[in-house]
Amino acid sequence: MPFLSLLSLLSLLLRVDCRQRRLTDATGHTVSSMHTPLAVVLVTACMGTQPAPANKPESAAAPAASSGSKPAEGQAANSLTPAEVAAGWELLFDGSSTKRFRAYKKAEFPKQGWVIDNGWLKSTAAQGKGGGGDIVTVDEYSDFELQLEWKASTKGNSGIMFRVAEQHDYPWMTGAEFQVLDDASTNTKPDDKHSAGGLYDLISPVNVPGAGEAMEPKVLNAVGQTNHARIRLQRGVLQHFLNGTKVVETRVDDAAWLALIAGSKFKDFKGFGMQPKGRLAIQDH
Repeated sequence: MPFLSLLSLLSLLLRVDCRQRRLTDATGHTVSSMHTPLAVVLVTACMGTQPAPANKPESAAAPAASSGSKPAEGQAANSLTPAEVAAGWELLFDGSSTKRFRAYKKAEFPKQGWVIDNGWLKSTAAQGKGGGGDIVTVDEYSDFELQLEWKASTKGNSGIMFRVAEQHDYPWMTGAEFQVLDDASTNTKPDDKHSAGGLYDLISPVNVPGAGEAMEPKVLNAVGQTNHARIRLQRGVLQHFLNGTKVVETRVDDAAWLALIAGSKFKDFKGFGMQPKGRLAIQDH
């Protein structure tokens, strides 16, 4: 699986693995889902290219989970197993090329600020070499599933945005964000809306147990250790998982969603959280 690392101004190190496969939902619509096992944060995305069905279910029942959330033991970085290939997964980063990504609002990948180092995609902004700006996927996605692994250094702070439209100055002005953060060194409470795994400024990352499941606390590994993230958006239901625990679940197509946006820092940005499809973005900060 691919690994990407982002060393930001706040020293965030990330690596990511991205795969895409076709899924068929309950109505027969085809959607595409992305899987990024072992991918350090923020740079991989594979998502559905067709919009969710027009007639969405009224309940917030989540779609069924995909099989496998982490790479097989001993699996090489930036690679797919035969089973994953057979299942239709597609790599977005192979450890040597950035052809599936480009700079936000630009045609090409940044000429500075990002480097590939031993299979990792790194931002060099924190090293005083000048940032390259946020990057986005070349393709757009609607429904999707993304899995990845990330590591943060002290005060690491970044984010993975989705359904990003290039109509404002920055990706976060249209795309909702899975927060990537070192909670401890930034003095951020684990259940804060700005803490790791949260839907930034909208929903706190707290355990969302399924029927019959016990409530479990959010688990965030320490600086330098690997964290596993998973983002799934299908049929209007968004889910965030952090190290195997579901910490966010919400609909993104109802009145409650509009109320969340109205009470957030994003309320004045036209189109925020309302795009039927868009790009994945990784922050360079």
